[in-house]
Amino acid sequence: MKKLHLKYKAAMRVSLQFFFILIFILLKSNSTNAHEFWMEPDKYFANQSDTIEISNRIGQNFIGDTWPYISNSFFSFEYVLNKTSVRIVGLEGDDPAAKLKINSAGLVIVTQHTKGDEVTFEKWKKFKEYLKNEGLADKIDEHLRQNLPKQNIKEKYYRCAKLLLNIQSSSEDFDHFTGMPLEIVTAKNPYHLEPNEQLQVQVLYYGEPLPNAQIIKISKNSGTRLFGPRTNADGKALLTLTESGPILLSVVHLTAAPKRSNVHWISHWASLTFSKI
Repeated sequence: MKKLHLKYKAAMRVSLQFFFILIFILLKSNSTNAHEFWMEPDKYFANQSDTIEISNRIGQNFIGDTWPYISNSFFSFEYVLNKTSVRIVGLEGDDPAAKLKINSAGLVIVTQHTKGDEVTFEKWKKFKEYLKNEGLADKIDEHLRQNLPKQNIKEKYYRCAKLLLNIQSSSEDFDHFTGMPLEIVTAKNPYHLEPNEQLQVQVLYYGEPLPNAQIIKISKNSGTRLFGPRTNADGKALLTLTESGPILLSVVHLTAAPKRSNVHWISHWASLTFSKI
């Protein structure tokens, strides 16, 4: 009887693994036309020991479908508080993807670096629209100079999402670079901006300043999606944030794929979410 019970548990475990792999495949196929990937909490402001639920979302303009916790979909999923890094572990299929209970005050930095996925742009028009929408219009000429095809253009993309949570933080608590390939870092705790104060950010690509990166600003309350400034030679830019509530910053960096690769382009998508008072 005991052996039968163990066999049943093993069979159930295999069935659940297959089920979540199937969900993963279906979600990937539905996300190819989506733009931003971000993490959205049920609350941006919390007290110590509060439970915070974090949803992964894929979509546009702060509107999107949720993406559950699937361990083989990311390289890393963790949070940093007071220079201590904690790996986020959940159950396969959890949605929201994470539930955090933070017992210390500070600015909590949640990050998620996803594994690569591929998308194919069947038509040249669609590819050009995508480039213009992300502030990458200069890549159109580069694509033509390389004599790349105008049909079935293949891109491999990686997502680098960051979320800042205010757990009774102070102005002395700072955001910092966490090691993702493409990352947006704020120079000041955005929860302690003065009225009408601009927010300085820096975009880093493998830890180095990324110049001329187009920053896109999205407000959840109004749904507006605006081109912000491009970064300077030091990868820095000053952002004017006129609206209160949740803010999503987005940057896409596109590079030509190595020769003999099965794709034409490789992209990294960085997002940063927080709430402005």
